[in-house]
Amino acid sequence: MKYSLLIIIVLFLCSCKITGQKTPITFEDLKSLETPSFFAVSPDGDKMAYAVGDSLFVKILSDPSRTRTISGGMTEEATYANTFLAWSNDSHRLVFRRNADEIVVSTFDGAEQFSIAGAEGQTKLVTLQNFYMEGPKWSPNDRYITFPAQPHAIQSTAQLWFYDRERKTLNPKTIEDHMIVSHDWIDKDHLVYGMGGFSGSDGAVKLMEISTGIITVIAYADESIFNEIKYNPKTGMVFANSSSFTPYLFKRDQSGTFRDYENELPRAYYTAWSTDGIWLLGQHKVGMDYLPFKAHIDSSSYKKINSEMGTILPKQVRSHAGKDYVYYTRESGTLPKSIFRAEISENGDSLMNEEFLHNSTEAFAGKLLPDAEIISWDQDPVSLDAQLFLPAQVKGRAPLILIPYANAYLNRFPNMDYFLEKGIFLLTSQGYAVALANNSGGTNQRRRDKEYGPRELRDALGFLDAVGNHPRVDTSNVALIGHSHGATMVSYFISHSDRFDVAVGINGAYDWIMQANEFPGRMYGFPYGMGGMPNELPEKYDSYSPMENIDRISTPLLLVAGEGDGQIPPVHAEEFHNRLEGAGKTSKLLYFEDEGHLIEKEENQREFWERVLKFIGAHL
Repeated sequence: MKYSLLIIIVLFLCSCKITGQKTPITFEDLKSLETPSFFAVSPDGDKMAYAVGDSLFVKILSDPSRTRTISGGMTEEATYANTFLAWSNDSHRLVFRRNADEIVVSTFDGAEQFSIAGAEGQTKLVTLQNFYMEGPKWSPNDRYITFPAQPHAIQSTAQLWFYDRERKTLNPKTIEDHMIVSHDWIDKDHLVYGMGGFSGSDGAVKLMEISTGIITVIAYADESIFNEIKYNPKTGMVFANSSSFTPYLFKRDQSGTFRDYENELPRAYYTAWSTDGIWLLGQHKVGMDYLPFKAHIDSSSYKKINSEMGTILPKQVRSHAGKDYVYYTRESGTLPKSIFRAEISENGDSLMNEEFLHNSTEAFAGKLLPDAEIISWDQDPVSLDAQLFLPAQVKGRAPLILIPYANAYLNRFPNMDYFLEKGIFLLTSQGYAVALANNSGGTNQRRRDKEYGPRELRDALGFLDAVGNHPRVDTSNVALIGHSHGATMVSYFISHSDRFDVAVGINGAYDWIMQANEFPGRMYGFPYGMGGMPNELPEKYDSYSPMENIDRISTPLLLVAGEGDGQIPPVHAEEFHNRLEGAGKTSKLLYFEDEGHLIEKEENQREFWERVLKFIGAHL
C-alpha cells in the first residue's frame, strides 16, 4: 500500500512537470495566438463588439454568457485596419468591415446582416482605411452611415461617403484635394470632418450641412492631418487632434457657428470625452509606458490616473446603470493585449473595480514566450528606450535582430494583427533576441533636424553600444528587419555602416530621389525629412539615398515587395535588387503579386517567414 501510494505521487509529479512544459512557437501556432484587434461599446453601455483573430463577437456586458459570433472569416486586412466598427445610436445595429472590400451592417445578435459595399454587384471601396483614417459613424437619427474611403487603391484621396439606409444608396459627398481622415456628427443635418495630406501643411477642419451640401471651414492650421474628431453634445464642443498631437477645441455659438476655444491642454494623444464634456481622456508617456490621464478643458488642470504600468489606451467612456465607465486595452511586453473596463474615482485620480471584458492570456498558455525587458540609454541630448525580447530557451548570448522604425515603440505585446510583429515569436523561438529601439528622429513634417537617416543610424548604433554588455545578447551578430519607413532605414543603415551582418527590407523606399520626385508626400521622409526636393538639395540626396551608395553596401539583403503597394511602389525593390546584383552584391527578391503595402494572406506570410528565417540563418 505504501509503495502504491509512492508510485501514484511520483506519477502525479511527473504529469505536472510534463503539463507545465512550454513548447516553442511555430507558424501554425500564430493562428491561435490572438489578441483583440479593436472593440467598440454601444451607446447604452451594455454591448461590446470586438474582433479576435478572424471573428467578430458581441458580448452583453450585463450577461457575459450571452456572447455571440457575429461574423467569421474576416480577413487580416479587415482586422489590421483602424477601428472600422461603430454602433448605431439605438444600440441595436453595428457596421463593420468584413474584408478588403466588404462593409456589413448587422443586428447586435447577428440575426440580420446585409452588405452596403463590396458584395457582388456593389460599389468596390478597396481602400476603406489606411494607417491614418478613422472608421464609420452613424447619424443621430441612424439614417446615414458615413466613413472616409477611396474607390480604388491608386486614388490619392479619400472622400466622405454616405450610405442612406432609407434609399439604400452609397455615394461620396465631398470633393477634397486631400484625404478626409476623421469625422463626427453634430446633429441630424450637420457633421464636422478633419482632413489633410503629406505634401504640405494643408490640414483643415470643416463643417458640412447635409441638406444643402454647403461646406464651411472651421479652421486651417499648420498641421498635415486633423484626426480624432469628436463632438460632445453636452458642451457643444468639437475636439480635434493633430499630426503634432496639438489639441484643438471649437465651440458652437447660438448662431450655429463653430469658433476657436482657447485652451491650455497639453500636447498629447487624446482619445475620449468624459460624459459631462468637461474633461478629455488621453495618454501620457512615462518611459515606454502609456498611462491614462484626464485634462480639464477650461484650465491646465491635468490629472494622471493611477494604474499599473504598461501601455493603457482609454478608448471610450459610457454611462450604464448610473455609473460612468472607461473602456480600454492594457498590455506590456509580457501581458497580451486585453480589454478592460473600470470606474473612474470621483476625483478622477484612479481606476476602481477594474475588470476583464476579454482576457487574452489563456490563448498563450503552454507556449514558450520570450522574456521582455526595457533598455534605456543616453543619446545626447535625449534619453532613449528600447523594448528587448529575449529567447527564454537560450542560456547564453543570442544573436540580435533589430527592427527599426521611428520613435513610437512602447512597452506592449507584439501586435498579432501585424505580420511583422507577430513574427517576433518565430524569431525568439529560433533563438534570436529581437529589439524594437526608439530613436530621436521621427516621420512627421515637424522634425526640424532634416537629417532623415543619419540621426536614426546614430541612435541605432547607440542602442547597440548600450546593449553590448547584456549577458543574453550577442551584438557581434546583428540582423536588420524593417517594413515601410523601417525598410527605408534598413537600406540607409547598410549603405552607410558596415555594422550589420544581414538585412531584410519590406516595401521600403530605396531610391530617395525617385520617391521624392514621382511619389511626393506618400511618406513623411520625402521631402519633409530631407528638408526639400532633390532639385533643391542634389548633393544631399546623392549622399543619403541608398540607391546612390550601392558601392558602399556589403551586407546581404533580402528585399520584399507587393505589386499592389500604392504607398511605396515595388519598383524600388526591383531596381535596387537589379543594381545590387549588377554590382556583385548579395541580394534576393521576394515578390508578391497579390499583396500591397502589407503582407496579409496566410500563405504569403508563411512563405515570407520561411524565406526570412532561411536568409538570416545563412548569414548570421
